[in-house]
Amino acid sequence: MEKWRLENLYEFQEKINFFFFFLFFMDRFTKLFFLNIDGSSKSIYLNRFLNLEYVRNYGIAFGLVSNESNFFYFLIFFVGLLTLYVLIFLISVGYNDKDRYLCYFMILAGAFGNLIDRLIYGYIIDFIDLHVGRYHFPTFNTADFSIFLGEIFLILRIFFKKGSNAFKDKKK
Repeated sequence: MEKWRLENLYEFQEKINFFFFFLFFMDRFTKLFFLNIDGSSKSIYLNRFLNLEYVRNYGIAFGLVSNESNFFYFLIFFVGLLTLYVLIFLISVGYNDKDRYLCYFMILAGAFGNLIDRLIYGYIIDFIDLHVGRYHFPTFNTADFSIFLGEIFLILRIFFKKGSNAFKDKKK
């Protein structure tokens, strides 16, 4: 693991903070754009694979469990807050691993973006509609994409970073 000098840590933290706020505000801007489109159709055709279409997501990821009871939503919200707390704790302990730190901040930026939606509107604004032929992927937003990339990079970092224990033989 790379040991951070204090001045390098401050410089890195400034970059991470900028990155976090960039992702967070990009998410807010794109969602507000769709909220403020005039007209009955809030859909923009881009190409045969991608449309931008305003969708209210009352469920969790990809619209799952959107018809459940209020208690279920409270439970999901509580688990989400607990997850945010754990993520903030992991960031605050000051890992000496910049890659992991960056992944956590990507996940955190997306989580805060969706949490703000849930608190303000009672639903999450989704608008990215990917499709191949007749198959449509669940509609998502930039916060979801930030969370997804943070998770993918974290998994790749765990399994493929030099010195990782993921594939070492445990027998001795």
